[in-house]
Amino acid sequence: MMDEPWWEGRVASDVHCTLREKELKLPTFRAHSPLLKSRRFFVDILTLLSSHCQLCPAARHLAVYLLDHFMDRYNISTSKQLYTVAVSCLLLASKFEDREDHVPKLEQINSTRILSSQNFTLTKKELLGTELLLLEAFSWNLCLPTPAHFLDYYLLASVSQKDHHCHTWPTTCPRKTKECLKEYAHYFLEVTLQGDSWDPKAEPPTPSPPTQGSRSGSSQTHVYPDQASHWGLCTQITLTLQATSKERARISPVCYQ
Repeated sequence: MMDEPWWEGRVASDVHCTLREKELKLPTFRAHSPLLKSRRFFVDILTLLSSHCQLCPAARHLAVYLLDHFMDRYNISTSKQLYTVAVSCLLLASKFEDREDHVPKLEQINSTRILSSQNFTLTKKELLGTELLLLEAFSWNLCLPTPAHFLDYYLLASVSQKDHHCHTWPTTCPRKTKECLKEYAHYFLEVTLQGDSWDPKAEPPTPSPPTQGSRSGSSQTHVYPDQASHWGLCTQITLTLQATSKERARISPVCYQ
């Protein structure tokens, strides 16, 4: 890992362009897995484990991406196999995106209340074998950009000294305004992990998984924004969040002094 975050370095623009190029080549998420109805439960497990181990958002989002696309391509027959795949996705993502000392340990995983309640434990052999299967499934390529990879780069341009609240008075503390905006943005990203479809103009949909055992008939769309309008949509989201934070500052100006 680099000592300096890439979005703050001299080559930030080049890295962003490279990530965008890689994102455009990502396979489409078809949402055809017969186990799609269990997705939210396992995303919750990944979220809890990543929070417990203090993993970065990029690792958490990559883990969910790996889980989504592996479920999309392969049939998983038992509950334990799905648990093993989900945990292995998190292990691979944390090894790729985070610090070595943040990678979950086997003892931590098996001691979690959710796994211990299932009356089985995961073994090192099972996890290593599943990690190898995942790497082969993704052609040993884990450089798979998710929305979390772009967030900090976009947040750098979200607030400046020239910004005004309600177009009448200047921002008294851009740093705190940006912190508020960052909080809302990360919250929004966490919400997107929970659903396998997302429409910015509609209410959050209730997932309608296909019939058990069938991989056809699903009209669900990809969880991530359409790449064709990527920059415009992310800018729209950022501006909306910024407007919300400015309104919050207007109502409670003391917090920003």
